[in-house]
Amino acid sequence: MIKLCENAAELEFLPADPFAAKITALFDTYGACCGFALFWVQSVDGVPSAAMSRVDGCMTLCCRENADIDEIAEFIGFCGCSDLLCEREIMEALGIEPQSSSLIMRFEGLCEPAEAPTGGGIPDMRCVHALLLDCGFEVGDYNSFAADVCARLNKGTARLRGRRRALCLRFCPVYRARQHPARCGRHRHEGEGQGMRFTAC
Repeated sequence: MIKLCENAAELEFLPADPFAAKITALFDTYGACCGFALFWVQSVDGVPSAAMSRVDGCMTLCCRENADIDEIAEFIGFCGCSDLLCEREIMEALGIEPQSSSLIMRFEGLCEPAEAPTGGGIPDMRCVHALLLDCGFEVGDYNSFAADVCARLNKGTARLRGRRRALCLRFCPVYRARQHPARCGRHRHEGEGQGMRFTAC
């Protein structure tokens, strides 16, 4: 059975993986009362088995071993989505051919920069968007990106700091799935920005 998720406690069964981190971070940001952000939990024989989020048409799916893939496939077909983010094996089990994939790094411990970024405050959001695109991150169009990041900053579920030609944008502090410095193209190989992180979930 799949039902709407109404509080964060319903997501506590999720494993520590980047898909769960994305779903819980989105729930922490938007909650259960936004029409454009919806969250569902699947239970099999009364045991939570999968969770899904859909924000502006983009769906993220996290499954446990007991997930009912047939029910999830039918559900996704019914409610629809523009993009689906999940494990490759799950996507293939759903009968969907993945259009792109990426490596996921495992978080094994804190690695704080030797020197904390200072000065600059929060950089202009258009510059942040342009910099991340230039560095190869898939961050979508500017309006969606800015609305999402601003909502996360306001809720305290993301942090953003800039320092000269580098920036640090951190989402989902509990599980850092991908850590990369983001630097302006012509300064990418300079020492500035070393230890700066862009962590997106």
